[in-house]
Amino acid sequence: MRKPSEMRRVALLWLVVFGASLAAGTGRAGEAATECTPKTKTVGGHRATVFCGPAKAVVHMGGKTYSFSSGDCTKQPGAFTVNIGTKTAKPTAGYSYLGLIVQGNKSGTYMGDKVLIAFNVGRLHASLLTPDGSARAATKVVLASRLLSGTFSGKNERGRRVTGSFTC
Repeated sequence: MRKPSEMRRVALLWLVVFGASLAAGTGRAGEAATECTPKTKTVGGHRATVFCGPAKAVVHMGGKTYSFSSGDCTKQPGAFTVNIGTKTAKPTAGYSYLGLIVQGNKSGTYMGDKVLIAFNVGRLHASLLTPDGSARAATKVVLASRLLSGTFSGKNERGRRVTGSFTC
């Protein structure tokens, strides 16, 4: 079972980096970044954030391939984030979202509790965490040169292998 302090740390990291990625003036990763501002709207009575920009991702899980488009990659002090699609308070039919956070903002390999990856496709939700919400040591993100792309791999909360890639 995850310790309460560790759960708070992961939740706080997710909120801080997610919130910071919405703030104006963050550094867009990559050379061809376009300026756009995520929009907030209401979906099924819940707040949703609609990301925009050139970022795309592909996720492979359980013999299926999921594609995500319209998002951005953001380099921040000590972190790198990818937000693609529409982030809803709970998975909602018709909306897809991929979120990736790395505790680091340079090209290279990051593993375990240095990364957080989650995605929604309609009502399907998956994260590369253990069933109790702990980071998996084998979860890996590789950020390419100049943070223009990357790959990730690991197992979701049900132990299914997940692989994917993104471009910024």
